[in-house]
Amino acid sequence: MIDARITKWSRIEVIFWSLMIGMGEAYIGAYALACGFSERYAGLIATIPLGTASIIQLFSPKLMGLVKGRRHFVIGCAVAQAFTLFLITGHAIFDRGSPTVLIAVLTLYWLFGLSAGPMWNAWIVAIIPKEHRAHFFSQRGPYHEISVLIGLVVCGLALDRTPDVLFAFSITFVLAGVSRLVSAFSMNQLPDEPATGAVRFESPSDLGAFLNWLRQKKVLWMILLIGFLNLGVSVGSPFFTPFMLKRMKLDYSTYMMLIAIPFISRAIAYQYFEKIVHRVGVKTALIPSMVIIALTPFLWSQFPYVGAVVFFQLLAGVAWTGFEYSILLKQISDFGQAERSRVLTWTNFVVGACNIVGVSLGSQLLGRNPSPIEYARVFEISTLMRFFPIFV
Repeated sequence: MIDARITKWSRIEVIFWSLMIGMGEAYIGAYALACGFSERYAGLIATIPLGTASIIQLFSPKLMGLVKGRRHFVIGCAVAQAFTLFLITGHAIFDRGSPTVLIAVLTLYWLFGLSAGPMWNAWIVAIIPKEHRAHFFSQRGPYHEISVLIGLVVCGLALDRTPDVLFAFSITFVLAGVSRLVSAFSMNQLPDEPATGAVRFESPSDLGAFLNWLRQKKVLWMILLIGFLNLGVSVGSPFFTPFMLKRMKLDYSTYMMLIAIPFISRAIAYQYFEKIVHRVGVKTALIPSMVIIALTPFLWSQFPYVGAVVFFQLLAGVAWTGFEYSILLKQISDFGQAERSRVLTWTNFVVGACNIVGVSLGSQLLGRNPSPIEYARVFEISTLMRFFPIFV
């Protein structure tokens, strides 16, 4: 059985971490548009900092020697990430016209988030008994999705009902930062990993060791699958927010509803995918999920109506749940603790690099003053590229 204290505080942690995502991270593209940046630039701002941070985070494990263990490292990253959200609030109030400052702060935000991820995974896996890990993560999923949904609704209502949108953003980013601090406090209540679980692993920034390790078929499959999928996703998804707010001319309440819907279907789907994946296998569950993920942007472009997009978002939420849960189980079953940390770190790097390439391609296809035709072209190319990893 999982210790009751671990269950309690890990649930509180995921709730407040997810509230941060819903009230802050999910609205970065909308915030960029509210600052007056172009549709193309808003997509770049939402993606380029993530790609840059994914490269820098390769060197973050070198800082592990400065702290007592993974738990302290993760908590430190969480606190630092909270303060970057407070800096975004300062940008909203004092320097809203500067894209350079915003990009720099967002890069720090993603750097702390990405650096914490692999260490958090290694730490949590070490304190959860092996036979309960799959169940732990499947139960964690609904708390995450519902809490993100609540954050989305809070921010969406604030934007819709406040005349000064940038003032509303400044308040919600503060709330997001406070939520992250609460999640850091919750992690501080969890135990350190046992000494036997404190596995040492090679620095992810050692490129030679990585290339040798990449020769393993299971590693190459994982990296290529996630990398190619995110390459296709990043061509179209960063421009979905400008498409909804500028081309579909949605108000913030409708926009909030559309980006919240996948989290509803994800929260429901998590209840069933544990049984589905165990019954049919990881790869069998992956294929239909990836097909739906691939088709989503094409459907956006062909049926740009609120009712239709609601349905597509419901399907997308289920599909992403199937993909993410299947990949998670694959990582847990195929890799030991040291390898899993390295997989997550290098996956972050590959995803970030693919995001930079994808969003750069998408922005060039979109142009400076995009019409519905340019948006349709970007979404259609995104769909074609999302089909590639199905054949990996």
